[in-house]
Amino acid sequence: METLVILATIMAVFGVLGFQRGTRSAVVNTVVVLGGLLAIKFGSARIIGFINKLHKGVHFFLASDVPTNVQPLATNDQPGPWLVIVFIVLVALGLLVSQLKMFRGAPSIGGLLLGLVGGYLVSAYLVDALALSAAALPLPFGLSSAKLAQGIATAPEAGKDILSRLNTALGSVDKKTLATLLAVILALFFIAALRLSNKGSQKG
Repeated sequence: METLVILATIMAVFGVLGFQRGTRSAVVNTVVVLGGLLAIKFGSARIIGFINKLHKGVHFFLASDVPTNVQPLATNDQPGPWLVIVFIVLVALGLLVSQLKMFRGAPSIGGLLLGLVGGYLVSAYLVDALALSAAALPLPFGLSSAKLAQGIATAPEAGKDILSRLNTALGSVDKKTLATLLAVILALFFIAALRLSNKGSQKG
């Protein structure tokens, strides 16, 4: 059930936005989604390294600890929720960039179809990362792998700074609850993006 909710919600969001904003905007979204998937597939170690450096900086700033004594927030084997968070941030940025006037065009069926494709890619990754289905939804370029499926995992123990608390909180949330929360957040983001699209159309 959770898989169907996520799949239907995200594909609807991307499909409607793709239709409203036109083909060029949908192409931008799809490229960003594919780029995010490839970045996580082939650059997860660098992403996790950056997250740990950021964690050390925050921990040092808030707790005044020596950074070398801070336990990593994530590892290659246990990335916790952070790869999923990075992916969602990239997707959100893609949606915002595609709102720019230079990418917007007339409503089109091509934009709708590309939007549905982008929405499916996002859905497939999240279903895989949240392990909501025994059989992962297929992704291109061999992206549906065990590496990708570790988006939500048991995170290493860490300190009590804000990132560590967030890490612990997300790791303790039931996957069904997390899926429902994600669907609600995406629905709210969709409403906001739809209002921005409508305002942009009226100004144009």
